[in-house]
Amino acid sequence: MLRSFTSRLGARCLSRIAIPYFVLLGTLLLTVIAILSVETTARARDQLQFDNATQRTLKDIQDRINTCIALLRAGNGLFAATDRVSLNEFRIYVSQLSLRQQYPGLQGIGFSRRVTPSQVEDLVQTMRRQGVQNFYIRPPYVRQEYHTIVYLEPLDRRNQAAIGFDMFTEPIRRVAMERARDSGRPAMSGRVTLVQEIDPNKQAGFLLYLPIYEGALTPPTIAQRQANLRGFVYIPFRADDFIQGIFGEPQGELVNFQIYDGLEPRPEYLLHDSRHKDRFKNLSYQPRFHTVRKIEIAGHPWTITFSSRPDLDSNSERRLVPFVALIGGLISLILFGITRSQVRAYIALEQAATELREAEQARLLLLQSEQLARTEAETANRLKDEFLATLSHELRSPLNAVLGWVHLLQTRQLDPTTIHRALETIERNAKAQAQLVEDLLDVSRIIRGQLRLNIRPVSLPAVITTALETVRPAAEAKRIQLQTVLDRQMGLVAGDLDRLQQVVWNLLSNAIKFTPEGGQVAVRLSLVMGSATREAQCLPNQKTSDPKMISGQARYAQLEICDTGKGISPEFLPYVFDRFRQADSSITRSYGGLGLGLAIVRQLVELHGGTIQARSEGEGKGATFMVTLPLIAVEQQSHLRRTVPEREASRLNSSSELAALRILLVDDEIDARQLMVQMLQTHGLEVVAVGSAEEAIWTVTALHQSSPFDVLISDIGMPDQDGYTLMGRIRTLKPEQGGGIPAIALTAYAGADNQQRSLQAGFQIHLNKPVNLAELLAAITTLSGL
Repeated sequence: MLRSFTSRLGARCLSRIAIPYFVLLGTLLLTVIAILSVETTARARDQLQFDNATQRTLKDIQDRINTCIALLRAGNGLFAATDRVSLNEFRIYVSQLSLRQQYPGLQGIGFSRRVTPSQVEDLVQTMRRQGVQNFYIRPPYVRQEYHTIVYLEPLDRRNQAAIGFDMFTEPIRRVAMERARDSGRPAMSGRVTLVQEIDPNKQAGFLLYLPIYEGALTPPTIAQRQANLRGFVYIPFRADDFIQGIFGEPQGELVNFQIYDGLEPRPEYLLHDSRHKDRFKNLSYQPRFHTVRKIEIAGHPWTITFSSRPDLDSNSERRLVPFVALIGGLISLILFGITRSQVRAYIALEQAATELREAEQARLLLLQSEQLARTEAETANRLKDEFLATLSHELRSPLNAVLGWVHLLQTRQLDPTTIHRALETIERNAKAQAQLVEDLLDVSRIIRGQLRLNIRPVSLPAVITTALETVRPAAEAKRIQLQTVLDRQMGLVAGDLDRLQQVVWNLLSNAIKFTPEGGQVAVRLSLVMGSATREAQCLPNQKTSDPKMISGQARYAQLEICDTGKGISPEFLPYVFDRFRQADSSITRSYGGLGLGLAIVRQLVELHGGTIQARSEGEGKGATFMVTLPLIAVEQQSHLRRTVPEREASRLNSSSELAALRILLVDDEIDARQLMVQMLQTHGLEVVAVGSAEEAIWTVTALHQSSPFDVLISDIGMPDQDGYTLMGRIRTLKPEQGGGIPAIALTAYAGADNQQRSLQAGFQIHLNKPVNLAELLAAITTLSGL
């Protein structure tokens, strides 16, 4: 029933059903927008408050440091007014400042005097006369100059521990003192532990120095400043007390902060952490805002990290977000309910009209589907009929010539010249038929995805040279000029030697076939870098069938084959690489072929990772085919064995050497068996021919002891037991029974899969029918070891 109702429900009703959900979606979307708006506005305001709090904190710290510098300058003025300031005078001066009340957090103000080793004893006696009975300089070892703390007020128990300490002996303090001495300006030290830290609860500290020179003015040069240095007026700081004195409790306004000495926020450089007051309030709180600021205090860098406190969130407008979400959700549900009730009423009224429209539309769709199917079937039948007609013509034409000449040879006494021409014609047409069959098999493998490549490093210049030699007789017969420009220094490509030679041969054969007598065919091989897309130089400004380009900065081999022949029309150019497509498929066409060659070429090129393009200005203006293949990386070529495409021309032994060989031939076809016997005996080999696998097994085992065979040549497709089974049985024999005889598979089952299966079965070499006698003799010579 539900399926029946759904089938009757029209598109208009469906759209109305969706309206309430669109309303719900729209109102929810508006609610989300409102939530995001509130969230964004609140975050912006919170960020502004955080930034303002950060700036105020930095300003308060800087202002307090500047106040301390002003106190030091006042102290500097005290020492500049007189050559000698007594302990009592210094104490009265500091007490008038009311440091603990007016500047909470300051540990005190001190004076360190510079003395030489000869002045040490005088300084000690002077301090003791002023009432410091236990005064002594520490550390006690002898050095070139001393910078001993002589005054430090207010003189509480912590500051008493610092009296007599030579700050120049500690490296961090010394760096700041030297910087102040040489610059004449205030200088802050790095992180230290004050000698005043006599209690277990120690704090990190730092010191602020201002140099005092002999005379009222700061000397103009560094050397004079070093020579006239009288001492330093300084302030020691306990970092936690200093910051607490600035901000009180809690520290910071809406922010927590950590002060680090130097440019890196490392734990070992930490001076102060304001979070210790908040640690036990909300351990799970994650700050929303963070920032890092770097400031320079009296020539020394501080890094201060800031993070927001819970107080910032508690005052944020983000608290309104749940209320906005709740109100928006309620409004969305109310509008959804109202709209849904209205839509149900509309659906009830329009259902009948929708059923009528649906029926009409179904009828129209059925009619259109039928017309489309009829058109596709007619097109498919026409293409099938054209292809079958072309295939029949291409297969019967060579057969007509072959059978005609065979009939004449059998029934007439022909002169030697005519006999030679007849044999050439039979051979040429037989090879043409073999090529047609091979093309059909290649297309079948490509369609089924079973075309495999035997990848190895290949030299393209050698591949092209071999292909040129193959087609040169055809070119010379038409007085076509072959022009070649080959870059023989380029590297190798990773590819299948036979398939690459098939690509080049197909392109050259097409160029020669479609070029009239006296024309030209140009072959150019060049190395290109990166985007290999330059125009062909033999026929520039041609239209292209494939606008895709190779990008990047890799190295490519670019092969261009240009001709001055028939050319390609602009209408057919986009389909030039399609299977079974020919520019002229009529019975009055001038050129033969099935229209498979270029389709196979494109598939082979793409399987090698390359591209192929066709260009032509139009009919009668020639054509250019450009193949681009990636080269093996330069750094990899030294690890690869260079491969040349010419088949190694095996040295054919003399008749006397071949006569010493015994061959066992296995083939169930009597015609093929007699032909092979005649071909091999012509070259002096002794041949024993059998017609089945059983006969072959018996012959090997029976004759191996007395007259062993040197090579076994076997067909694969045989009744009862095929060649694979035969080889498996032979390889199970012991060597003294003939189990190690070298074997060649000679079969019409071509292709990489069959070749691999032959080698796995135990054959050493796989050759395809129709066999090339030179290849067969070379294989026999190789296996026999001659």
